[in-house]
Amino acid sequence: MITNINIKNYKSVVDVSLPLGRFNLLVGANGCGKSNILEGIALAAADCEKLDYEYYERYPNCRSFVDVARF
Repeated sequence: MITNINIKNYKSVVDVSLPLGRFNLLVGANGCGKSNILEGIALAAADCEKLDYEYYERYPNCRSFVDVARF
């Protein structure tokens, strides 16, 4: 089980570390970055070319922007 996720410099997420449990919930105001956190997680888990083409064109080495730690 993944116990912690770190995301740095991805869209509006400057630097966040999320400790994870068996059930996790993201809550916050509109525009605070919840979707960007989920996209960062998806980006780390999938092929960069299939996600967010605009960002990928700007940063072809996008996997370096997402750091998933502690499996």
